Amino acid sequence: MWTLGDFVERVLRCRQRYETEHAWFAWGDPSVYVLSAWKMYYRAGHGALGFLLLGDTKIRKDPILVMNFGLASAHGVQEAEELKLIEDVMVRRGALAKKGLAATAVVGPGAILSDQNWTPLLNDSFILGGIHQQWDFHLAEEGFDQFNLLGEQEFLRRRAAFGPAAPQYATALARGPDYYRERWKDYLLKHPDVIWKGAIPRVFARELIGLKTFGYVPKFTSSELGFHCEDYAAAVKADFERYLNALAAVGLLRNDRTRVLSAIGEFLFEDAEALLVG
Repeated sequence: MWTLGDFVERVLRCRQRYETEHAWFAWGDPSVYVLSAWKMYYRAGHGALGFLLLGDTKIRKDPILVMNFGLASAHGVQEAEELKLIEDVMVRRGALAKKGLAATAVVGPGAILSDQNWTPLLNDSFILGGIHQQWDFHLAEEGFDQFNLLGEQEFLRRRAAFGPAAPQYATALARGPDYYRERWKDYLLKHPDVIWKGAIPRVFARELIGLKTFGYVPKFTSSELGFHCEDYAAAVKADFERYLNALAAVGLLRNDRTRVLSAIGEFLFEDAEALLVG
């Protein structure tokens, strides 16, 4: 992990790039957004759980996820409606805490990013904080659970209808990594807004490029898409300049959908064409 001095030095090397290449964002005072990013980097790298969750805005409003994983935040949550959720979760945590012990805070050392001082730099700091610890990342995508369940039910229905005489339905339902890789590919093709919405990439696309660049590989299971560090040397070298260079190289900063989806398809499925439909 970087010290505060290391962090600030690396940010200052490319602060102008952040403002220029993300001109759509209202940056404000550099002393504020740089310090905010440092606090998020520290929070992410010193979280209570030893892993981080990825996902869209829904995950920080999901009471089950917030109850179990908490929020990584240094300046309070991003939206007012989250405050009531946090109050409710703290009451529930208090009821579960051992007698005489305070409940673990929901906001602060958790695994889900939510910070009212959010910037693209702060988001990258969250990712780098986890990468520098070589922690696992997990996509929290509740829509996949239902999608996967329906897929398995359809397989079983067809096998029951056609019987073991039909070779494609003869064997038991395969549930290894290859099977779930295909399920996730189908899901992302049918739900393209997980990665790209309208004319712009989602933040998750940015995060995927970061993980791809800094030594991570995808892991597919029945309940999640996870990411595990296999190249520690790449993770240790991760910094803001390399991150921005990687985003620029695939055209993410120019909203180049084809090049971005090609890079992500190669990362997730070893197939640059995997997500290029429609």
